[in-house]
Amino acid sequence: YRAWVSDGDSRAQEVRLLTSAVDALVGALKNEGEIGNRCLSPTVTQRMQTITGRESTMSACYPGKTRGRYLRHCDTGRGAVLTAIFYLNSGWNPNDGGELRLYDRGFHNAQVKLDVQPIAN
Repeated sequence: YRAWVSDGDSRAQEVRLLTSAVDALVGALKNEGEIGNRCLSPTVTQRMQTITGRESTMSACYPGKTRGRYLRHCDTGRGAVLTAIFYLNSGWNPNDGGELRLYDRGFHNAQVKLDVQPIAN
C-alpha cells in the first residue's frame, strides 16, 4: 500500500511532523559547509547544496504476511539528492525480513554495500 501525501493534505496531518524534521535536517546539512563542520564529504556537501525543494511524502506499508516488497530501484533517476526513510514498525526482529538493501554504485551491480534493519524510529 502506498499513498503520496503533500504538506496540505488533510488525510495525514501528522506527516507534517516528519516533513518538518526532514526539512530541518536538510537545512542543517546544507549549512554545514558554511559553519565549518565537516562531517560530510566534500562531494556530499556539494550535492546537498543542489536541494531546492521537497517532493510529496510517500507513505507506504509492505505487509510481510503477503510478502510485500518494493522492487530494487535507484532514486537518482528522478533527480533525488536525498531520500529519508522513517520506520514505524515496532517489535521488528531479523526473522521478519524487510531490510533496506543498498548496493554499490552502478544500477546492475549486485555487490551489497549495506542492509539497513527497519527498526522503528
